[in-house]
Amino acid sequence: MTGLNLLIIPKEEYPLKRVRLTKLFLEEYTKKDNIIYWSLLSHSRNQNQERISDGNNIFQISPSLGSGTSLKNLLIRYYKFKKYKSIKNILTENKVDLIVSNDGIIEGFLGLHYAKKFHIPFAFYLSSLFFDFDRRAYKKTKNIKNFYKFIESYPKEILLNFIIKKAYIFHPISNGMGYYFREKNKNIFTLPLCIGTEFTNTKIKRKKHNEHVKILYIGAIGEIRELEIYIEIIKRIIEMGLTCQLDMYGKPTNNRYVKKLKSIIRSYELEDYINIYDELPYNKIPELMNDYDIGLSIIPSTKGYSISSPTKIVEYLSRSLPVVANREIFDQKTVIEQSGGGLLADYDVSDITLKLKKLIKNYEIRINMGEKGKKWVEFNRNYKWLAMELDRFYIHEIEKYRSSGVSK
Repeated sequence: MTGLNLLIIPKEEYPLKRVRLTKLFLEEYTKKDNIIYWSLLSHSRNQNQERISDGNNIFQISPSLGSGTSLKNLLIRYYKFKKYKSIKNILTENKVDLIVSNDGIIEGFLGLHYAKKFHIPFAFYLSSLFFDFDRRAYKKTKNIKNFYKFIESYPKEILLNFIIKKAYIFHPISNGMGYYFREKNKNIFTLPLCIGTEFTNTKIKRKKHNEHVKILYIGAIGEIRELEIYIEIIKRIIEMGLTCQLDMYGKPTNNRYVKKLKSIIRSYELEDYINIYDELPYNKIPELMNDYDIGLSIIPSTKGYSISSPTKIVEYLSRSLPVVANREIFDQKTVIEQSGGGLLADYDVSDITLKLKKLIKNYEIRINMGEKGKKWVEFNRNYKWLAMELDRFYIHEIEKYRSSGVSK
């Protein structure tokens, strides 16, 4: 079998922005003879349905259906999406070997429906336990909006479990997620987030030995991340007589929480040591990392986070930044242990502080760990390698599907 034709139904509008979709499928996977048909919505409700070709990527774009994740909205989107018939048209007019749906419940059911109708294997990719985060958000902030999401989280979990169980192939974002769903689907190929070309093509500046160590956090600024622990850690580091600075970059879930964090920082008189900044564009992050000495990734050990993909750790290591991370996050622990690019600690202020202190005081250890981590992610977390492995997996699974008689 040479050259596969894939139909991808992503929970994404055109033009694509998610790194995994753009780097893995849009760029790397189509470098061979593979062709990908994309069924997408546009950012505009007024845009007419159109077909755009870009090399081996063919985009079927329909007008926007509006946003929102309520069950009512999902049903409306499902009806309208089918009404546009973009998916059916692609399948009717072209030979498609595999349907891949990305993240969404509606996208998953559309994939299942058309896979059954056209006798094509179906793969489902999941990047997060959204329902768990919705429940945690309500426990942290009890308002009407969060309560509505909390109620919806239970049918959403049931629907996601159904899609995963019925999928011929399941793509979790992490090995931890694969273990979590292994009873639902054993035909698993993990699609972790890897380093984009923005990180590999931007020159790295070697960190100079400086007593004023700069620490970086990049991620969501929200209650469920429990970022108060970062402030407590820096407070203890300063009390030890060490000099450091923590800069936090991320999209805030609400301004109230940012104000709360800044209030804690002021109460500890840490304004000179901790800064909170807005989210940066993806292509600006690699250059920013040149200014830092250590990456910090302390994630609550909840169900959703424990099986998440350690995206920022991979990006820190790709820029030669050693990392202090907590071991409760399955894939985070694996990356640090295999790469040697940092130190693991329990999700405990005292233990994390001790590990961070060790890196702050030892310049040579930081440099050594940073170089080890960089070499590891370059080989183990790159989209070119992942696309080649995925292509071999798809060829094998599609041939197995056809020989089993399922498609007849």
